[in-house]
Amino acid sequence: MAKILAPFFEALKNAASGLALDAEAIMLEVEGQYLWLNPKSFVPYCPMRDRFAARFNRTIRNIAIIPCSSFVPDLVPYFQSQFENVYICDTYKTGQIEGIPIQRLAEVKNQNPDLWFMVTRDPDLQTHFLAQLKDQRVLLAEDFFEVSDVLEMEMNAEELAQVQGFRDVIHAANRPVVVLDAQYFNNYCPTYAALETQGFNVFLTSRREHILYAAPDTRFMDLPFEHKAILNLPQRVWLLQNLERGVVLINHVSYLIPGFDTRKAIASMAYPTALMALAQVPVVLYLYDMVSPITKNLDYQADYLTIYQRMVHQADGLILNSNLPGGQTLLRNSLGLRQPTLSYLRYNESVEQLAEREKDGFHIALVGGMDDDLRDIAALLRRVLAMGLHVHNYVQNHKTEAFIASLSAEEMSFFHNHPSIQDQKALIYEVSRFHAGWILDNTYKWIDLLANIKDPVLRDLMLAFRLSTVTSSQMLLGAAGLPCILNRTMTEIGQHFPSPFFLYLEASELDSLPSTLHSPAWQERLAFCQSHRHHFESKTHIHQLAQFLTPFLEQHP
Repeated sequence: MAKILAPFFEALKNAASGLALDAEAIMLEVEGQYLWLNPKSFVPYCPMRDRFAARFNRTIRNIAIIPCSSFVPDLVPYFQSQFENVYICDTYKTGQIEGIPIQRLAEVKNQNPDLWFMVTRDPDLQTHFLAQLKDQRVLLAEDFFEVSDVLEMEMNAEELAQVQGFRDVIHAANRPVVVLDAQYFNNYCPTYAALETQGFNVFLTSRREHILYAAPDTRFMDLPFEHKAILNLPQRVWLLQNLERGVVLINHVSYLIPGFDTRKAIASMAYPTALMALAQVPVVLYLYDMVSPITKNLDYQADYLTIYQRMVHQADGLILNSNLPGGQTLLRNSLGLRQPTLSYLRYNESVEQLAEREKDGFHIALVGGMDDDLRDIAALLRRVLAMGLHVHNYVQNHKTEAFIASLSAEEMSFFHNHPSIQDQKALIYEVSRFHAGWILDNTYKWIDLLANIKDPVLRDLMLAFRLSTVTSSQMLLGAAGLPCILNRTMTEIGQHFPSPFFLYLEASELDSLPSTLHSPAWQERLAFCQSHRHHFESKTHIHQLAQFLTPFLEQHP
């Protein structure tokens, strides 16, 4: 076992003690997505051809890679050295890599490869491709690894120098805040930018070149922050063990996004639990959601609550990023928490000048939820389009494409699909020309979820999450001065922010929407929201976060 990761693996075993999902399974679940992001760190040392032969009891000479993910160009030269023919398949991308053309699936099937190597971890994409490859030999890249592929990782001299230099800059900085996230979420930019106005120095990290909740080509190193670094797992372990100043922040789902899967949720919580155990300075855990909703692999739900409790108790402090004080109070009371906690939402940017309002018809902005199985909004949107209300979508993914493909020509005349806008200020300005924002989802999906949770504590946590939730979309739409259409079960937000920002509805009331939206009272509501949008801006609330973090910094000045 490599020395650098030995302490982390021991901490992971402690975090997973007694769980059905052991430390090795957790490590494979999480690392399966990261090893391929930096294939040069392990592929040259991995007996890939031999492992394929052992797996399928035959020699693999011709291999097809599907789809053409961002790291595929790094893989191709090594694959070419191992296999006689390498094919690259993608639904949309074109061009060549190392002289190999990117082809469509049907074209590659005609070449009859010995193995299809699928490098996406998106469950829906996997299902989509597997349905078309029923008669083919397929291996998911995430199933290729062995734990030794991770534990044998070491830092080379360049990587050690990089993390040492990063640590030295942190030690020299005034009021350093180190964000040790594995995947950087774009909707945190307004918070960190505002924090720097309060005299803090924010140090961002990622394990990925690209960031989440942004345009696909948005790169982490292009973010407008001075201090940032892409660090692999050995570098992160080294940094935690050698950092002597500052406070560390960790987004609890940044190492693995659960996607409503109980097994993945357990792995996503075990990793930060183990990392926090190694830290020499205080660690504040960002609860991106107070709890991660689960609908799949529910047989693991008892272990879910166990690792959740271990995680929150391991943290020196907790910040609830999408839940208001009601959820925070229930969390503290139900789990007996004693460490400092703060409800601090993902507030957004300040935009001085808003766009001119659309004058032809009624226009609704949609900036989230199209990729969310739990929200289940497709049927609701169809009803809205049938009412002659315009919907403007800024969420781009394969589910959006499938929804658009299912629309009639008449429905498409009211559904306007726009490119994703990475810059939060630009998106706020863009949607400010509309008349409302869409948050409404299918409440009965949540009722089904709660009915399937057996433990009363976990059920209470899930219910409190729903009642007290505030999404990033709500923050953005509020900052744009737009009232939001949302569910009656999202009760606490109307107690925390001015009530004109919210129109509460359920699906059975949807037919009343046109008369409400077209009334003179809605114009008065719009005017109010436009003049009170500061309630959703980071600069209004950042002093609360600054006050919360200061005592942690004073422990290691």
